[in-house]
Amino acid sequence: MNDTSLSWQLNIRSSLFVATGYLLLWVAILNGYPVFYPDSGGYLKVSFDLQQPIFRTIGYSIFIRLVNFESSPWLIIIAQCVITIFILHSVFKFMVRGRVPADREPLIFLLLIFFLSIGTTLPWFVGQVMPDVFAGLTLLSFFLLVYDSEMPAGRTVLVCLVFFVALAAHITHLLAAATLLLAVIVFRMFGACRPFWPARSIKQVLALVLIPILTVAALTALSNRRAGYGLTLSSGKPIFLFGRLVESGLAGAYLAERCKIEQLTPCKYLPNLPKTTDEALWAPNSLLKQMGDWNGAGEASKIVEGTIRYDRLGFAEECVKQMFRQFVAFSPGSGNSSITSGPEFSAFREVYPGELPRYLLSRQSAGKLQRDAGRVTGIYAIVFWCSLAVSVLAFISRRFWLNGPSQLFLVTLIFLFANAFETGALSGVHHRYQARVSWLMVLCCLAYVIPITVRWRRSRNVPDVEGVLVALSSL
Repeated sequence: MNDTSLSWQLNIRSSLFVATGYLLLWVAILNGYPVFYPDSGGYLKVSFDLQQPIFRTIGYSIFIRLVNFESSPWLIIIAQCVITIFILHSVFKFMVRGRVPADREPLIFLLLIFFLSIGTTLPWFVGQVMPDVFAGLTLLSFFLLVYDSEMPAGRTVLVCLVFFVALAAHITHLLAAATLLLAVIVFRMFGACRPFWPARSIKQVLALVLIPILTVAALTALSNRRAGYGLTLSSGKPIFLFGRLVESGLAGAYLAERCKIEQLTPCKYLPNLPKTTDEALWAPNSLLKQMGDWNGAGEASKIVEGTIRYDRLGFAEECVKQMFRQFVAFSPGSGNSSITSGPEFSAFREVYPGELPRYLLSRQSAGKLQRDAGRVTGIYAIVFWCSLAVSVLAFISRRFWLNGPSQLFLVTLIFLFANAFETGALSGVHHRYQARVSWLMVLCCLAYVIPITVRWRRSRNVPDVEGVLVALSSL
């Protein structure tokens, strides 16, 4: 191979890797500005003053402070994009190791990113100023640290660092990772689950996974204590569960009996209790405000505990029902309507006064971005369910069984249900909660399809795309 040909191929590979960033940021690029959610302004404000609110952890705000240098939200989503590409590439390297020729990997990786970009919700969260993109990265970094024992030491350290950041970004990520670790420990107890045993030693798993989980848990509890909310992982947990129990009607049934012997704040509104969680917690004159706002967590906890004791079976059934409702609710763009007023918008205007004109020129500000999301929702749903079907068939088929992809599929399925349970069952069903991780199932499908396709092309001597490009360039 001459120097010219080698230089040409190196340039092609560099261009392919750079292109992955544009693909993952296409939503933000189309929008003309990083995408905002109603909570984004709060995260930005906390990144400046480090005054943690009672209903939010501070981890993601610290991440913002470290990557944007108080200059522009673009740096936040670019950092998220770089981290996402790094983790996806690490997973890709593990999946195709020994199955795909090394000189074909760059193009195949670009095709993988292209499919994830046009067929999944991933770009909606990479380009959004929210911790949601780190939900999927929690699963993937956990998977790499447990199952890829051949990963180089330097890359292992970086993946462990991403795992730590992802855990700290949101309390739900920490709980989901703990669930995954428990599942892996259970696998290790049964010989029939040998294909799903950790590839690393127990000491390595403890060092790379358990220690970050415990460290983040301790730092989160200490952060809540520093903010005056007590030594707890989530000071707002009873509030969110209270709202969900009100919406389900379980709290109303309990209060109908309890109010006969004890006068609680909601007893005054018993005939007209809120119908939804948002109405109970976030309305201008919400039930939560009547209870003393977030300082009324004590009364909310009392109602939650009483409701669960009053109807344990009903609570369990409701949790399962809401988990499945959440599992199938993953439309993109939820909450991405035009944000031009309210406290969160005021927070954004306060911390980035010079950026306001740019945001006002975005499609989101004009109310167009949510319509864009509506146009692709059907596509994402079809791709998700087809990917789930293909992954299940490959998982149960001896012919298409592949060790790495099967490990990824099983832990992903556990993670998706864990995410659906801790959000839908314990807080409330919201499309954003599952949309932030639904793209993982498509990655599982591609983890099966790519090696199988490469093997089939080899057996049939079918020329690949890169070979065609090289042949054309020589003409």
